[in-house]
Amino acid sequence: MNFFLEQPRRGNTYGVQLTPHKAKPQCGAQCGAHAVQVTPHKAQAAVWGRSLRVLAVLLLCLCAHAHAQVFVSSSATDDSGNGLSWETAKRTVGAALTVAGGNGHVCVMAGLYEEAAELVIPAGVTVTGGYATTSAGTDTTQRLLPGANSQWTNLSHCTVLDGGMTHRVATVQTGGRLEGCVVRHGKSSVHGGGVLVDGGTVTHCVITLCMAHGIADDQPAKGGGVYVQNNGILLNSVVCFNRADNGYGAAAASGSVTNNTITAITVSTAAP
Repeated sequence: MNFFLEQPRRGNTYGVQLTPHKAKPQCGAQCGAHAVQVTPHKAQAAVWGRSLRVLAVLLLCLCAHAHAQVFVSSSATDDSGNGLSWETAKRTVGAALTVAGGNGHVCVMAGLYEEAAELVIPAGVTVTGGYATTSAGTDTTQRLLPGANSQWTNLSHCTVLDGGMTHRVATVQTGGRLEGCVVRHGKSSVHGGGVLVDGGTVTHCVITLCMAHGIADDQPAKGGGVYVQNNGILLNSVVCFNRADNGYGAAAASGSVTNNTITAITVSTAAP
């Protein structure tokens, strides 16, 4: 005799009960195995169905957040917008990085961004500048890269990240990426006045008017514009008019410095 396993119709337990089944085993009368089947109670099945639907919605929300696309515009009044569209854009890149978390894309409209603190771009996050109009959306073919024109001070043509000569502008960690921005007026008492490429990638940027000045004469700072370490990458960028105690406008401990223009450098121990 065969038996089917089915859930009891009462109670909240997940036990099973044996119900005789008249049909012969599919493997033949000589087979001694007992075929079993689990038949869920209809009410419990409905609960499971609702739970799965709720779980699916939560997973979609988590995925959307995990791969957030965050927008920044100099025309925004402040950082009160959620940053999820040009119409609700953040005003600062720092606020957008908070929304992006550890896996997102920060799209920055052309304009001036005077950041109050150093920007830290972590693994999984890309910051791209040069978006010319909100109608361009995130179409990279509509971006204005600073290396493609000489108007580095024209705020309608470039995304300018400004440190106000009070702090380094950005650190790009391993797996992070900074692209298509002008970095200026950064200052650090250690290596990398404008940008510290700490394992990440910096490409199609202009790094200018930055300074690395050590806290003592026996602790000179290198890389007034940029310092590359931990196998970071500096690519297709312009580094110019920067100052450092030692090590020029760009310096590297380890990594790749490829196809860049590095020029007009002042090496000095004097503060500007």
